[in-house]
Amino acid sequence: VKRMTSELSHRGPDDSGVFSMENYSLGHRRLSIIDLSNNAKQPMQDPRGYLITYNGELYNYKDIRKELESYGEKFFSDSDTEVVLKSYIKWGPDCLQKFNGMYAFGIYFSTDKSIFLARDRVGIKPLYYRTDEKSIYFSSELKPLITSNTQKNKLNLSLVEFYLNYGYFPREFTPVKNIQQLQPGHYLKWKNNKILINSYWDASNYMNDQEMSIEQNVNLISELIIDAVDKQSVSDVEIGTFLSGGIDSGIISSVLSKLNNKPLKTFSLGFNNDKYSELDLAKKSADNINAVNFAHITNQTEMSNSLNFLISNLDQPFADTSMIPTFILSKLAKKHVKVIMSGDGGDEMWGGYGNYQRFLQLQFIKK
Repeated sequence: VKRMTSELSHRGPDDSGVFSMENYSLGHRRLSIIDLSNNAKQPMQDPRGYLITYNGELYNYKDIRKELESYGEKFFSDSDTEVVLKSYIKWGPDCLQKFNGMYAFGIYFSTDKSIFLARDRVGIKPLYYRTDEKSIYFSSELKPLITSNTQKNKLNLSLVEFYLNYGYFPREFTPVKNIQQLQPGHYLKWKNNKILINSYWDASNYMNDQEMSIEQNVNLISELIIDAVDKQSVSDVEIGTFLSGGIDSGIISSVLSKLNNKPLKTFSLGFNNDKYSELDLAKKSADNINAVNFAHITNQTEMSNSLNFLISNLDQPFADTSMIPTFILSKLAKKHVKVIMSGDGGDEMWGGYGNYQRFLQLQFIKK
């Protein structure tokens, strides 16, 4: 497990920890965002026989903490990790219905020697696992499982055709035959060498067929965005934004700048080919909200040199070329802030690209 966690040092550069007993071992690499003290160190124990390793951020953890305190729970840190652990102790898998955030975590219960794994609703945080006749191994990335030397690794060649068509590996599968992903919105319980997997959330259950005017829709979306940015800006370190000059990142930056008590730091990337550069738009957006804009112009050489690092750290083959400028922009942002918000997901939600627009048109024709 120490070797496995060392493979995750780039995900958690601030701290590391391993807790081992006779029949189990949990490890952790930490990126400190909330409660920077040692009280939030992981793996985290509860004297009732529970141990957690957790990757993520729970945006409503303060509200859940107050509820748990009303039941008599005592807290020893200001971290959301402890809230997740005590929520599971109190409510079991039903605790997931209360969580607003992005997360992947594992909880070991020593009394019945069981492991509980859970992944956030839309799969922002990765969670991989593999099993053998008597054990389960899990991790935030593939590499620790591949290097654990518990089984031979065989390529899943049957999925190459899917990857070449769509540019990624589907949901519960990976390029390695005996390593799987826990699907978004699912939890897994492992006990006595048996696995139980359940879905706890499905987007289709939240479809709203109510007729609303454009004005009502605009007001509702505005409220939801402001609420989301407000909840997600709870941090003990400084937060910045990626700003392209487009609608999505412009809205996020505008809302966050109003919540900030000092000028927001924004980060933009341009290209030495003016045809693709949006730096002028990004600077105008930043000026409109009195933000500080850090800009960088990249080139073909810098992008090509980034590929080797990207390929080794992505774990799975991934065919979206936007990962290259995103990585370069992340290197720039890291010099100034520790956490970034971005407008990712807006195009998928509101049909910003041609393929999404065609999908929405087909849905309309179908009706």
